[in-house]
Amino acid sequence: MIALGGCGVLESVQHEARDAATRFAAAVDARQMSAACVQLAPATRTELESDEQSSCPEALQTAKLPPAGSVGRVDVYGQQARVVFDGDTFFLTRTSGGWKITAAGCRLQSGEVYDCTVKGR
Repeated sequence: MIALGGCGVLESVQHEARDAATRFAAAVDARQMSAACVQLAPATRTELESDEQSSCPEALQTAKLPPAGSVGRVDVYGQQARVVFDGDTFFLTRTSGGWKITAAGCRLQSGEVYDCTVKGR
């Protein structure tokens, strides 16, 4: 795990992750699936297309992700983040192109185990 030096840095990183998750949620809610697909991490997009045997926009439409709602919490762990909305939870990874969604449509099952509709390996 990477230590972040100072509250300002952590807040900045949390803000970046929140923004990326919010962009993805807004695109999905507006049914702009091509725009949402750009926000997915490459492995997540590949697995989604493979699982659904269709293009990313069609596969996201089929996934029927719930409306995310408002952001309630953002947790950053080095290069990984979790953004908890009222109606959904997203997991993200920090890439050279910014924060990307690695999982969405996630529901807490038991303990700290999530079941996610959209996910990469």
